[in-house]
Amino acid sequence: MAKPQPVVIEPWFSPRIWGTRDLRPFYPPLPDGADPVGEAWLTAPYCRVAGAGETLEAWWRRESAAWNEPADSRAEFPFLIKLLFPKDFLSIQVHPDDSYAALHGLGRGKTEMWHMLAVEPGAKLALNLVPGAEIQHLAAACRAGGGAAAQLLAWHEPAPGDTYFVPAGTVHALGPGLVILEVQQPSDNTFRLDDYGRVDASGRPRELHLEAGLEVAHARTAAGLLPRSTSGPLIQCPYFQVSRLEAKTEDAIPLPAAFCTIVPVAGQWRLKNGPRLPLAHAAIPPAQGGQELVGQGVAIQVGPGVPDAARSRTGSSPVAP
Repeated sequence: MAKPQPVVIEPWFSPRIWGTRDLRPFYPPLPDGADPVGEAWLTAPYCRVAGAGETLEAWWRRESAAWNEPADSRAEFPFLIKLLFPKDFLSIQVHPDDSYAALHGLGRGKTEMWHMLAVEPGAKLALNLVPGAEIQHLAAACRAGGGAAAQLLAWHEPAPGDTYFVPAGTVHALGPGLVILEVQQPSDNTFRLDDYGRVDASGRPRELHLEAGLEVAHARTAAGLLPRSTSGPLIQCPYFQVSRLEAKTEDAIPLPAAFCTIVPVAGQWRLKNGPRLPLAHAAIPPAQGGQELVGQGVAIQVGPGVPDAARSRTGSSPVAP
């Protein structure tokens, strides 16, 4: 009998005003004239299952019972994995939590984490407001527009391999020169607070969501840099758990019997006795236990969240003391 093979998901590419046409080394570059891509969505409902002719949403509804996933989680893939390619500043933004999203008919909130795959010199990101700045100061700066709110943000210069936790309610921004693997709740709820006065292809300012954004924003949350792990767990929270797997030379790494998704981000990887897994594609190992990931380089392992788990290994609340 043939050995069960992993399910490979084809990415869906999202054009963004702040994106790029050069997606190397993860994907082929786009031709001149193509819309710049800002995000590659690896586990969106409408991603296609390679060779199956169906969406991930349809596949998951049919197959999730093989991992004994709870019935209430089978309608929707449990997390969204993305690669981000900012070549310009993203808007200053914030995401709602589950309570606000449910109250306003928006589905889920959006807590996320960022893992730095590539960092150009001087690249930076922002999490929270600087000490002394409060939401009323942010509101005034956002209403002034033109990026004035950026002066109130606490900016950081990350390094490759750094990981940041970004709970819902965190005011944040990303600058150019980064390639980021993001894991988040399966939600696209984003409230733009300030977009630096940019206009879209039609010459119109991009939509802001100032009132809703200020309603959910906190001046300071538990967002921040997580303890570094070369090969091991990065974060565990109620929405996802993420590990970084690294092998300097070819090695075999046991995978959990529970459901997980593997994303190779450097080197060459395969399941034991299986074909090579494509770079920067999500791959789902078969439900049978005893699987091993074989290869050299770096891969990211993502699994469903753990109810009542605090973020990271030390624990914290969504809002900092």
